[in-house]
Amino acid sequence: MRETFGALIAEHQAALARDRTFARCMRSIAADELGHAALSWRVAAWLEPQLAAAERQLVEGARRAALVELWQQITADALPQDARALLGIPAVPLQQALLVRMTGALRLAA
Repeated sequence: MRETFGALIAEHQAALARDRTFARCMRSIAADELGHAALSWRVAAWLEPQLAAAERQLVEGARRAALVELWQQITADALPQDARALLGIPAVPLQQALLVRMTGALRLAA
């Protein structure tokens, strides 16, 4: 969950960062994170059908807990606006929208 969301945020940082050197760095990081996230989801798709029902429920519970934790961290962000702009960190409403879209795209229950 975190790697997938981190890839989304990194892509936005690459596009929004006022510091061009930082933006270039974030483009590279976003590509790496996206690859890691894709691998994680492929492993999960391969492994989860092999789990017992109770084990799949534990995995789903861990995903839900991660979503809740991500949501709480987004809303608790207190970074000053000028720092957010320099680093291209999306505003809280955009981060929330990204998390909702990610959850829907992955067909996860929040």
